[in-house]
Amino acid sequence: LEATRSSATISTRWFDALEARLAAIPPEGPVVFVAVSGGGSRAAMFTAMVYEVLRRPQEAVVGPELQGALADLRDRIVAISSVSGGSLASAWYLAQQTKAAAPVPVERWVQ
Repeated sequence: LEATRSSATISTRWFDALEARLAAIPPEGPVVFVAVSGGGSRAAMFTAMVYEVLRRPQEAVVGPELQGALADLRDRIVAISSVSGGSLASAWYLAQQTKAAAPVPVERWVQ
């Protein structure tokens, strides 16, 4: 198993990544933080539909101006916080956006 990282190192890496992401956002527009509520399957379904519109605006809305605005909004997302059913859709969205590989085995994190 990989050696345990100190919480200070993990915190520093997290803040470094956040600063880099903020620096990558063009200054002329907003920075977007997403907060997703819980509520079981209803929250999961609603959140998944919203994320899908952000993920593929060209298939969800008519008109290049609105499609461009949604793509810009999506590209300005810095952090996502979610609970319960909303977390299911958030995890799915992030996996789609990052084209995440298979999850790391649980044994790696349990030490």
